[in-house]
Amino acid sequence: MPESKRASHRFLKTLLPLLVLAAGYAGFQYVVSHPPELKKKDVIAHYPTVEVITARPTMTRLTVNSQGTVRPRSETTLKPEVTGRVVWMSPQLVNGGIFAASEKLLEIDATDYRTALASSKTTLVRADVEFDHARRELRRIESLRQRNIASETQLDQVKRSFKLAEATLNEARIQHEQAQTNLERTVLYAPFAGRVRREAVDIGQYLSRGENIATLYATDFYEVHLPIGFEQFYYLDIPAGTQGVLNDDQTLAVTITGKVGEREFTWDGELQRTEGEIDATTRLVYGVVTVENEVTPGKAPLLVGMFVKASIQGREFPDIVTLPRGALRDNQQILVVDENSRIRFRDIDILRIQGNEVLVQGGLEAGEQVCVSALTVAVDGMTVNTSPVSGD
Repeated sequence: MPESKRASHRFLKTLLPLLVLAAGYAGFQYVVSHPPELKKKDVIAHYPTVEVITARPTMTRLTVNSQGTVRPRSETTLKPEVTGRVVWMSPQLVNGGIFAASEKLLEIDATDYRTALASSKTTLVRADVEFDHARRELRRIESLRQRNIASETQLDQVKRSFKLAEATLNEARIQHEQAQTNLERTVLYAPFAGRVRREAVDIGQYLSRGENIATLYATDFYEVHLPIGFEQFYYLDIPAGTQGVLNDDQTLAVTITGKVGEREFTWDGELQRTEGEIDATTRLVYGVVTVENEVTPGKAPLLVGMFVKASIQGREFPDIVTLPRGALRDNQQILVVDENSRIRFRDIDILRIQGNEVLVQGGLEAGEQVCVSALTVAVDGMTVNTSPVSGD
């Protein structure tokens, strides 16, 4: 290869790398001096949306709920007071039979008692005659004694005879009255309007005095014994320490609810007394409600043994805010959303938690917004969006 070509080849090998480096450096300088322009975008803050309810303090009357079984208010055992054979029975003297007050229920053979009454009447007449004779004789001897015609001994004997005749007459009267009473007792009448719970008697049966022949209960009024937690009495308008029968101005209205078949009925009653003792096992006090068994067309009557629910009218409390139970957080706190849409933790004074409601009697002002949404994370001062609860 000629020397000139060899020199030209070496020149190109040296120059080309330098040109590449120069072009790269020029490109780098251009990029550095002409950076791309970044467009700025507004940052949009995303806050959680919570449902709120407005605090509205109102006068609130509480109720205490319980349940129990209907019992008869008056129940008695029918027993004969004389002995004898049963000669007649009322068709209603059967299990479940219904009877009116003073209705004839049973009759015992009265033959012996009529004979005893006739005999006592004869004895009474005889004793009355003897007493009348003794009284006239006493008056005669007393008159003779005043004129010193009769002796003191004669007067004493006549007085003795008079007292014996008087005692005999009184005894005869008592026996006659007893015979009359025994005759009347051969017929047994209903002591009240009611129903037969159990009967154990039949025609021809010989009854002894005091033998149980039937159990009866009145149907005009019934009772329901309601178990009430001791702490629940705070919500009832009953003065502290009150026991036994309540005064007329202390009785409480009670609504009784029960089912007959598939239909539900209600009856009005009154809490009229408390049993005044705490059950050692259940720690409950029993209140006794009286319910009038009114016969109303289209309404089922109460039945003994029916299971019923009861709602007892309690005290009125002022300025109570009712919140859903879901608004309550740990340590009796709630979340309040302030005027700047920030969450604030708030301690409250709870009167009562009933079902799905929380009754608040302190710690909230009228118009404040209470968060009822379940927040997984809640920080005091956190900003939120609010949405009113449907229907608030």
